[in-house]
Amino acid sequence: MPLPFPQELIDKTIDSLAEIVPLRPWEIAKCGLISRAWAKRSRFHLFRRVCFGAKESRLSAFVDIVGARPSILSIIRHIELCLGDEPFEKSILERINPCPNLASVRIYVMASQSTGTQGVDARLADLSPQFLLWSQSSSASVSRLALERFDTGRRVPLSVNTVSQILSSFPSVQFLSLGDEFNIEDVGSVSISFPPGMRDLTISGRAFPPVIFARLIAHPSMSHITSLALYQLDLADRSIQAYFRRAGCRLESLTLDSYPNNANSADAIQSVLQYTTTNIRDFTSHAKRPRQILSVLSCLPPSDWICITLFVAAFNDADIPWAKLDDALSDDRFARLRTFRVQRRLAGPGPYNQQNLVTSRSRRWMPRANERGILGGSVFG
Repeated sequence: MPLPFPQELIDKTIDSLAEIVPLRPWEIAKCGLISRAWAKRSRFHLFRRVCFGAKESRLSAFVDIVGARPSILSIIRHIELCLGDEPFEKSILERINPCPNLASVRIYVMASQSTGTQGVDARLADLSPQFLLWSQSSSASVSRLALERFDTGRRVPLSVNTVSQILSSFPSVQFLSLGDEFNIEDVGSVSISFPPGMRDLTISGRAFPPVIFARLIAHPSMSHITSLALYQLDLADRSIQAYFRRAGCRLESLTLDSYPNNANSADAIQSVLQYTTTNIRDFTSHAKRPRQILSVLSCLPPSDWICITLFVAAFNDADIPWAKLDDALSDDRFARLRTFRVQRRLAGPGPYNQQNLVTSRSRRWMPRANERGILGGSVFG
């Protein structure tokens, strides 16, 4: 009879598989069926990220599993809550309160055509006590929060009061993402306060009326941000310019997707980059045309760059001016650059809708960059 694999090798195999197929839990489940030696590590990854939907009967089944083996709650690191038209059974969710190692909560709003502002607001407001329990039950504190809309083909209206309630339920959040699929409706007297320890913010101008956005970006907590991602915004806007003048020097990571009506994105990017310093290490930008990425690169200041990622509207690698990019990256400003990526967006929601445009052919067109070993693949590939 052959000797069994060492437990260390089994764990390493399962860990590697979990990194390759993070959205395919059934593959991990198959590993758990091999033997008891494989089951323990498989269970860790299988329950590390859980997603709940109000209509899914599997929620009750999961609660039954937790009841039989409460230690599973200590495995949960990430909770994704898919909020649809049906209300959640709060009595069921309350049984998933003590998640001592919970680190992130992602709230998806999946509203049908018949769901109006009051319906979505009512669902979220009804769950606010649960959000607070999850936040308080975590010994390490919930440090990541995302409020997004599942792809339904329409933007979802939310009131300022609802957003404020959600944020106040997670006071320890450091990484916050507010999706661009919402219409945040102003009610006049309610203001949104960011968590005091927030360091990383992803926000879209499409979600907020100008008055509310101006209030948000002027919030005192914004001065402590070290990583900022701005989408669908006019970078020449007074409130944005004022923010960068005041706090741009603290930024270490910056993602910019300028307003679609802004014809010259390079000028818009330059208008805010002039207020950053050599603290900045990571930069991501979205160019409308392939040759525009050269203009974007020309805007970047000298720094100890870790990663530069440029998204471009190109169908294949032949549309990119690789030889000119090779010349541009030979500039002294990028002498310490570690990774350079060129990618394009694919249709569909989620972070895995990215295609790497750096191929073996494009590497031949960028011999100097290739020799330096800075040409990177997909962020998730």
